[in-house]
Amino acid sequence: MEGTPQKRYPNGVFDFRSLVSGKFYFVDKTIMIADICDADNQTFLYTRPRRFGKSINLSMLDYYFNMEYKDDEDIFKGLKIDSCDKCRKYKNAFPVIRMNFGDLVSESKERFWESLVFMISNVMNSFDHLKDDDVLTENERTFLKKGSSSSLNYAETQGAIGKLCEILFKKYCKKTIILVDEYDQCIQKIHSEH
Repeated sequence: MEGTPQKRYPNGVFDFRSLVSGKFYFVDKTIMIADICDADNQTFLYTRPRRFGKSINLSMLDYYFNMEYKDDEDIFKGLKIDSCDKCRKYKNAFPVIRMNFGDLVSESKERFWESLVFMISNVMNSFDHLKDDDVLTENERTFLKKGSSSSLNYAETQGAIGKLCEILFKKYCKKTIILVDEYDQCIQKIHSEH
């Protein structure tokens, strides 16, 4: 049709908001959110097949559950999950940590550690607004500041995500949702390189 912009296939699009912008064809898989809300599981593992939308699904879950997007435009309006009344209480109600293990470098132990510290620092930076929060103790605020500046020692770095979850629970009285993408990439790289 003349005057109607053509939709494109979303090759290389990994952000759910971009996907539902109206510019791309996509399959509405948002009803999987209802399955997650109904489940008693505390851990979900989505494995292969490759190129089946796992990264987009994680982005979708982030936008749905993450309290950071509470005041943003509702990108789920008109999608399947929008008709799920029982899920509304979960929408934008949780602190969310999102990590991509595909970004970790595995060519050596040193480079792997550096990239892991950098990734954790980026996660901590996303909660930068808590560094001066009165609800937290001085030790917790110091931990957040050190984590944001990549200054945690080895032991602190190993437990950083768990400690951050404790701080977020203390602040919001809600469990943190952790989304990990490409969880197997660094392992595959290590096996292929060594």
